[in-house]
Amino acid sequence: MVLASHSQTLAVLHNSMAGLLTHVHRNRRELVQAFPSMKTYLIDDHRRIFEAVVARDPDRADATLRKHFQIGDEYRRRAIVGETDSITASPAANLQTRKRANSRKTP
Repeated sequence: MVLASHSQTLAVLHNSMAGLLTHVHRNRRELVQAFPSMKTYLIDDHRRIFEAVVARDPDRADATLRKHFQIGDEYRRRAIVGETDSITASPAANLQTRKRANSRKTP
């Protein structure tokens, strides 16, 4: 996507973050070992992001990418507390449950 953008600025930013991106990719591989459902989720979600970009729909691409990052955060949270796929529902369901619980809390 960086190359397809033909943006020199984006290329410079990507190149400066290449080491970090590689580190994150390796960590994600470890998560996939703990959460087999993550592999299917990643494939499906990357397809949705790609389709939004191809359709030149920045709002859909942005919304899909934001949800993608939230669910990735949910997988990481689950790994930290020692959960696995067999213990709880999907990350999307967990994320929605946590949002509802947070919205009920009073300040």
